[in-house]
Amino acid sequence: MLFTIVLAAHNIVRLIILVLGVIALFRAYRGWLGKRPWTPTDRKMGVFFGSALDLQLLLGIILVIQLVIQAGVASLGPYLVEHVLPMVLAVILGHVGSVRSRKAASDAEKHKQAAIWYTIVFLVLLVAIPWRSRLLPRF
Repeated sequence: MLFTIVLAAHNIVRLIILVLGVIALFRAYRGWLGKRPWTPTDRKMGVFFGSALDLQLLLGIILVIQLVIQAGVASLGPYLVEHVLPMVLAVILGHVGSVRSRKAASDAEKHKQAAIWYTIVFLVLLVAIPWRSRLLPRF
């Protein structure tokens, strides 16, 4: 029962991350290409995106532990390499991008850093999401 609840939460947070990622990307590119000032909302979008990634990582760790207990590590090998490792990388890169954008010297550089790093994170997420996996329901 716990597995089902955590899996449902993991799926909901996945959608939230995709929405926040699109918003963060939109704001970053609009700010960079439109030469807009860096606002507290721009910073908060990075924080929200990173926080959602952190929550997703926590839920994913719980799921992996439960799957290892049920199925064993050997049967999860490809799943761990194809999904878990890239997702951990995405979380790390998301935080790097958030920090680099906040610490950049100018507003244009802040938006540029956010755009570059969030694009990389979003692409890693899209590649690593198991769109056809039997472990996750399809949307």
